[in-house]
Order: sequence, then C-alpha cells, then structure tokens
Amino acid sequence: MPPMTPTKARRDALWFLALSLIAAACAAAAAVWGERWPVLLVLQFVPLAVFWGLLYLARRGRVPIDRRFSASYGGFTTGMTDRRVVAAGSVMATSSLIDNALEARQAFFRIFLPVVLVAAVGLWAWLIWRGHPRLQLRPDGILVWSAPRRRFVPWEALPVGRLPIWARRQPKQSPVLHVPEPELIDPPSYEPRVILGDWDVEEDLLVYAIDWYATHPEDRPLIGTQEELDRLNARYDATAQPSKGRAPS
Repeated sequence: MPPMTPTKARRDALWFLALSLIAAACAAAAAVWGERWPVLLVLQFVPLAVFWGLLYLARRGRVPIDRRFSASYGGFTTGMTDRRVVAAGSVMATSSLIDNALEARQAFFRIFLPVVLVAAVGLWAWLIWRGHPRLQLRPDGILVWSAPRRRFVPWEALPVGRLPIWARRQPKQSPVLHVPEPELIDPPSYEPRVILGDWDVEEDLLVYAIDWYATHPEDRPLIGTQEELDRLNARYDATAQPSKGRAPS
C-alpha cells in the first residue's frame, strides 16, 4: 500500500466527510420516515459502521504514513494524518442532534440545526480542499496551519548564526521554533516562539530542513521543486546515517 501523502490525506478526509454527511442524511430519514419504513432504522448504522471500520484500520497502523516531505502546494509539505477524521467527527457530532431537531415542534430548531450542519460541512470541505492542516516550507518562509490558527514565519525572522530550533525539555514535547523578531510573524505575535506541533514528517528531518534553509538562503528559491526535495533528502540521509550507525558509548 502506498504511503499516506498530503494529497492522499486530503482525498481521504473528503471521503470521511462524505461518510459523515451520508450518516447525517440517514439519521434524518430514519427520524422522519422510520415508523413507516423500519428498514431505515437499520440502514442509518451502515455508514457509521463503515466510518468506524476505516478509522480502526487507520489507527491500527494499517495505512502507512509518509515520513518525508512532499513537493506540493508550492512548497515542501507535510500533514497531520490523525486530523483527517476531525472534520467528520464534528459533522457527526452536529448530526447527532438532527433527529431531535426534526422531531421538535419549534420551527427554529428544525431550521437552525440543519443550517449549522450544512455550514459545518461547507467550512470543512473548503479547509480540506485548501490542504488544512499542513506545515509547509516555502521559498519565503514557514507556514504552520492547524486549528485554530494559521501562522507564517518568514525566513528573515529567524536568528542568524545559530540553530532556530529550541531543544525540547521533555521527550514528548513538540519542537519549538525560536523567532527573535516576532513582529515579522503573520499575524504579528508578541511571543518569540512558534510551537510546530506533531506532524507526519520525521521530526529530525523537520528540524534539519528548517536549520538548513535558515542558514542557506541561496537554496530557498528552489523550495517546492522535486529536484531540491531529492537533494534535501539526500543531504539528510547522509548526515543521519553516521549517527544511526554509531555504537552507543
């Protein structure tokens, strides 16, 4: 099975979203016509079973994840595979109220909750199509786009002459990007750091790539091309191999 790339993750997220929408439609049909056609009470659980079955396979590691960057969206991109079910989960949480809304006597609830559901589906579909969530190295900087915010750090905001990544104080702590000029962050920030988060890409490769392009501005215009991505992976493999093969002291 091919590894999970950001493009494939986007496609799968849209499939999860479609399944959640089908589940909501089946729940609505069962609430309205369930007494007349009892089979609808059973059919409403079919998309739920498919959804949870796919989620189980993903969580059990049956779907390999690409631990390298991919050249997509105009840069070197990685995603969050675990987040691809967040959209479907929010839609299903909203749709769990749809049977109560349809049975309610107040017209407000019968109109308001379906409108909220449609708005949630539209919002998540738009975000997923644009590649949310993702971390991306671009020729002009670093894009960190995950809920609930989007932050862009230009290369010029990073320190010169030393590594821009803070050491982690705890083993499970996400790497932190040190930004001595936080006013250059978009949107502007008063904190001189950006928490990168837990992404699909190998963490050591993420740190290496940021360190490399922070100190090699001549290579930044090539970010986003497959040729430069191959060179980045080759450089990283060359530096990582000796440390992996070194015997512990």
